[in-house]
Amino acid sequence: MKILKRSITVLVCLILFTSCTKSIDGKKENEYIEEKKGITYYKGEPFTGEIFRNYKNGQLWIRSNYKDGKEDGLSEMYYENGQLEYKENYKDGKKDGLYEEYDENGQLYIRSNYKDGDIID
Repeated sequence: MKILKRSITVLVCLILFTSCTKSIDGKKENEYIEEKKGITYYKGEPFTGEIFRNYKNGQLWIRSNYKDGKEDGLSEMYYENGQLEYKENYKDGKKDGLYEEYDENGQLYIRSNYKDGDIID
């Protein structure tokens, strides 16, 4: 019985968490997205959630996470063939953490680290 209650609690928490996070298609919602002074707004409010855009063929092109209008978390860009082009991490609008860049065949060719927007290696 304890396991069932715990599982239900975890499930409810996950549902609440995911329902609070917005994921918007930047191509379809472009008229509502605006950037001013480094802050991304959606319908006039600083955006929190994920913005993604796809290529014309439907393949994911770019995906970025935002918190209070600033990039925060993982940002990824893909080649039209579906291979990852780069991934980078942001904290409060600045690059922070691992950055990796790949060629169209998926081979890693750049790896670096950032702290507060500055490269540290």
